[in-house]
Amino acid sequence: MTIDETRRAFQERGEAEIARWRAELERLRTEARRTKAAVEADLKTGLDVLRKDVADAETKLHELKDIGDEAWDAAKAGVEKV
Repeated sequence: MTIDETRRAFQERGEAEIARWRAELERLRTEARRTKAAVEADLKTGLDVLRKDVADAETKLHELKDIGDEAWDAAKAGVEKV
């Protein structure tokens, strides 16, 4: 093999390796986008649940302000469950 042939073979191997790296990089970018979307969806669901829980707790707390002494223990137990 001549020096030119050796050089050309080396360059071709290098270009092939870089092409594989680029393909892997694109695969990882795609996976990252999918993962990001899944994490954002999970986070949104969690935030929605938390917002509802906070609203429920606020409602129960406001109800406590309006009840009589005899219903206090039962209402307090309901609030503590939230």
